[in-house]
Amino acid sequence: MRLFAITTVTLIMVASFPLRVGANFNFCTPLANNTWAAMVQAIMDSYKIAVLCPFRISGDGCPFIDEYPEGLVVGRDDHSGMIIECDIRSLNPHDENTNCILDCPGRHFTVGSSSKGLTLSNMILSGATNSSIVVEHNGTLDVANTLFEK
Repeated sequence: MRLFAITTVTLIMVASFPLRVGANFNFCTPLANNTWAAMVQAIMDSYKIAVLCPFRISGDGCPFIDEYPEGLVVGRDDHSGMIIECDIRSLNPHDENTNCILDCPGRHFTVGSSSKGLTLSNMILSGATNSSIVVEHNGTLDVANTLFEK
């Protein structure tokens, strides 16, 4: 009678990577540049949850009012909600910008009546000349650690 022994050998391969002390890890999305268009693109690419790296949009980075008369419209044609958060914990020590600052005239956001709402966190909204945010009938807005400046 022959006995067969089956042996399972598991190879564990360990890769050696150099450890970089002081490396910065960002779990936020940086804007391509400090413009309204780049912010809108980052938000639209995020699939409803945008965690943005600190930025400052002002002056020439702002949209023309006739381009976005209602600001960024959330939830008018889409029933889902949108979360926009500034990741102020992922700061680059060499960058003086430590907030997500939107300093533009006109309106910044419109929350449509069919949406599950807009959640803003850790933002500074300033310079609006037509109300920073308008919430339409049945729309919802949740705001945390967000500053509205005149």
